[in-house]
Amino acid sequence: MFQEAHVFQLRLILMQRFLVKNPGKIPQELVDIVLDFLDDDLPSLIACATVCRTWAHTAQARILSRVILRRDDGRKPSWEHDAKIQPIRAFCHLISANDHLAPFIHSIELRSKGPALFSISRNVQSWWLPLKDTLGPLIPTFTRLKRLELRYERVYGWEAFLAWEGARNLTLGSPCLRKLDLRRVTFEDLGSFLRLLQSVSALDQLALQDIAFIENEPPLDANDPLPIKASGSRVAFKSLSIHGLPRHVYEVIVSAFLHPQSPVDTRFLRHLELHWYHSPEIIHDINTVAPFLSSNRGTLEHFSTCESFGHEHLRPLLETGSLKSLQLAAFPTVSAWLDRMKDTFSGIPLHSLHSLTVDVSGQYSKYCLGLDTMKWGALDVILAQAGLRNLTILMIRSQSQYQHYWDLDWAETDDFWSALPALVGLEALNIELDILNM
Repeated sequence: MFQEAHVFQLRLILMQRFLVKNPGKIPQELVDIVLDFLDDDLPSLIACATVCRTWAHTAQARILSRVILRRDDGRKPSWEHDAKIQPIRAFCHLISANDHLAPFIHSIELRSKGPALFSISRNVQSWWLPLKDTLGPLIPTFTRLKRLELRYERVYGWEAFLAWEGARNLTLGSPCLRKLDLRRVTFEDLGSFLRLLQSVSALDQLALQDIAFIENEPPLDANDPLPIKASGSRVAFKSLSIHGLPRHVYEVIVSAFLHPQSPVDTRFLRHLELHWYHSPEIIHDINTVAPFLSSNRGTLEHFSTCESFGHEHLRPLLETGSLKSLQLAAFPTVSAWLDRMKDTFSGIPLHSLHSLTVDVSGQYSKYCLGLDTMKWGALDVILAQAGLRNLTILMIRSQSQYQHYWDLDWAETDDFWSALPALVGLEALNIELDILNM
């Protein structure tokens, strides 16, 4: 017995020494397992890529799966920004010299402060190169590109952006582009925005944040003609996220998406987020966005909104049993939200709903919580009886709020435990308080 164990241990030691000297002989399955643990450790992945040819292929695929490129527009001296500009040029040189790396790229995030199109000759220095001369020619080689995120701070019009940057390649170059994320991008008008979406036929995830129009576009009625001509099949979205838009832009985009002749199809969404710039003084007509919910009953799995939806909109959605995650903002006040939720969840089994999150960020004091104790208690009983798995109360505050509202006795995490005893007993209550350093 001792001899067999000794022989096995000796063989194990010899095998370890052999593999250390010959890492290429390690089975590919084990290499994949090791590198899976290093997805967030870029220096270690780079080191693994230099071990041998077998490791290099797998490590390079993980290194380049998500690429983030940054660039400024040259408004300040170039030596202050070379560190941000070089990644685009260095990346393009790397891919051009090693064409086998292009299929590894699944996601590109391009973050830029330009171009400043109206005064390009004065403000952009000689080292500034447009995308059509750098990244544009490479886009068609990214045959597995599935996600494209464009973040711009000063784009004075999408059509001008196309002419200067050659950016049409960014959306037409990859046949399998699935997700488009547009942040701080300005379009001439609604027509140029819809033409962009119409051109990306394989798109199923769209995220919009801080989108603007140069022209003052009015919301569309169902009988109003669209500014573009319908062509072929519609682009069917599975995920739609709208964040941080001015109210008039928000209404224009929503009305265009819900138009009978819209180039996009939003009837089979699985993920929907509707958030706009709001304040308690502005009450938004939620009837403009209610069709999003009625047309997606039975398919919607995650819904997040700051709209003041009530039971007439949310109950039919919950009764289908497809919704797994729901995030709501306590808008316009926590007390008003509690009144709506009592009628919404009463008598509905929530066994399919994994998570309900409510955002009570703002000036919610212990005094207000005391006034709402009975409402919180009623909601607590309803959710516990309905079988809710998890209720998260989210509070996000800045340090400046604590400093400027020192006379306000804030509601803290411990104060909610006593207000929701039933969910506490089920271990289904989660309180998250985030203090932002601003």
